[in-house]
Amino acid sequence: MTQQQISSLIEACVTYWELRGVEQARIREMSAELRQHLEEAIRDGKSLEAVVGKNPTVLASAWAQETQPRFWRSVFPVFRGLVLVCGVVATSALVMHLLTGLAPFGLTLLYPVTFCLMGISNLLIRMMGFMIPRIRTQVGRKGIMTGLLLGISVLVMGGVKMAGGDIDAVFLRWHWPVTFGLILLALLLIGLYISLLSRSQKILAGQHVRAMVLAIGATDLVLLLMSW
Repeated sequence: MTQQQISSLIEACVTYWELRGVEQARIREMSAELRQHLEEAIRDGKSLEAVVGKNPTVLASAWAQETQPRFWRSVFPVFRGLVLVCGVVATSALVMHLLTGLAPFGLTLLYPVTFCLMGISNLLIRMMGFMIPRIRTQVGRKGIMTGLLLGISVLVMGGVKMAGGDIDAVFLRWHWPVTFGLILLALLLIGLYISLLSRSQKILAGQHVRAMVLAIGATDLVLLLMSW
């Protein structure tokens, strides 16, 4: 068991606890406790299974159940994704307005399909640590994840084609005043996202915002390249 495996497993548990609606302060306590147990196991020469068992999701579920999770807390990761989506659409529309002389922006099927694939891939990558007891090497885990993502992509794109849809078909079109409103909405959502962070997380609010801006910029670039 290596430090990389420990970090990957803890990230998977944290993601699971967030989706279960465990309080952020409790998640930090549990992740620190789990890290301590795993690092002690390394020093004692124990295997990973000796600490978390063959199925780490059982351990993560048991720990979550003890904290009395609440459904409304699980909305926070979804809200984070909503902020990203709103920011990407607003900035993509702004760029296209500037490049086309304020011509109307057309939202194509490429956008929701890309958002769905990104959400699924992000979730799978964060949960990859749960496979450690069965697949020890990182190369093996990444290989399986890559296969899953490719399979999901083929299914989604195939579903769009079978439904008679065109990935470049415009299903919504608007002018620059709407884009201006979307930019204001995105800024409002980012502010709300920061206000919902815990007290300790707010200390790192600048890092959260930078990460969000980088994610929006990277997604904009991918969508721009794909649409051309």
